[in-house]
Amino acid sequence: MSYATLSALALRLINKRGRTVTLLRTLKTTPVNTAKPWEGPQKDTLSCTTKGAFFDPFNSEDNFDFAVKLNYRSDVKRVDWHIYIPASGLTFVPDVGDRVMDVLKNQEYQVVTVSPTGPGETDIFYLLQVQK
Repeated sequence: MSYATLSALALRLINKRGRTVTLLRTLKTTPVNTAKPWEGPQKDTLSCTTKGAFFDPFNSEDNFDFAVKLNYRSDVKRVDWHIYIPASGLTFVPDVGDRVMDVLKNQEYQVVTVSPTGPGETDIFYLLQVQK
């Protein structure tokens, strides 16, 4: 299979099984008013809308890294989701610290890890581990 065939297959499957998500990245720019640095830098946001295939952690096996986890020394549970995002059509490559907005459920997630997948240096899709 060629890169183009693999990329088209990933895009087709994720578009078929996934739902609309928006990748968000906050950029920091220079402070607007240098006389008032305590106001902090002005922030701009990059966004890119694509499809993402979510994998449900509640149906995962206990030994998977995206299962429901109990936070250390507390009764608070943390849920890690995995989302497959196609590489084609993105305006920027996802990175740790970015956010993912699930348009259908109106929920926002924080990207914890990004695992690019593809032959050589060419990415076909990204596997994002996210948390609420």
